[in-house]
Amino acid sequence: MQANRQKQVNQVHLKRLLYKLLPVLKGLLQNWLILTKSHNLADDQIAINFAGSGTLRQQIEQGAPASLFISADEKNMKMLQEKDLVSDVKPFVTNELVLVVPKGQPKVELNQIATVKRIVLGNPETVPAGNYGKQVLTKLGVWEQVEPNVVYAKDVKAVTASISQGAGDAGFIYKTDAIAAGDAVQISAVTPADSHDPVVYPIGIIKKYDNALAKDFYQYVMSPEGQKVLEKYGFSTSK
Repeated sequence: MQANRQKQVNQVHLKRLLYKLLPVLKGLLQNWLILTKSHNLADDQIAINFAGSGTLRQQIEQGAPASLFISADEKNMKMLQEKDLVSDVKPFVTNELVLVVPKGQPKVELNQIATVKRIVLGNPETVPAGNYGKQVLTKLGVWEQVEPNVVYAKDVKAVTASISQGAGDAGFIYKTDAIAAGDAVQISAVTPADSHDPVVYPIGIIKKYDNALAKDFYQYVMSPEGQKVLEKYGFSTSK
């Protein structure tokens, strides 16, 4: 009876693992399932919530039942740290910001971005990739010029979809998302590292729903084995 009760508690605590790394999800879960078997945890007890980092951070602040948070920027994680909502925060992986165009269309160099009619960008207020993209355009000195041509999207996935469907002429997304999109989009340019803040993904444990299973997953993804899975999908590890 006690064992069943503990399993129910663990199920609630792991009901949502907030995750932003969509391209790496399948590989991570395949390996994670091996680990969960030792805890007699069913596959359907793991749920993933995909959204912009700012949106996920707001959900955590409102008490959403989540055990782990992986943010696509340091800003949103720091905001949770300031409210003492997360612990064990560490750099997880790094990524690159790229400019993509629809497959088969002429490539656009960064110095040509002012000529693009429709630039798709994640909302800079809630989507880290959108903020990085705005930083690049500001660094290039063209933000005020191109802002009227910017079409905002709710997250990187939406940016990728807009470009793949031809609803935008160019957009800023992460390298890993461009790789995951396959033939749907093509990388037109890689943004210089000094044109925006470092793209660092921190990971943290949410204190309210901290538990042994969450710690197991945390330790796994930070291990050499877990980091190899991340590298497979285009991320650079933090170590």
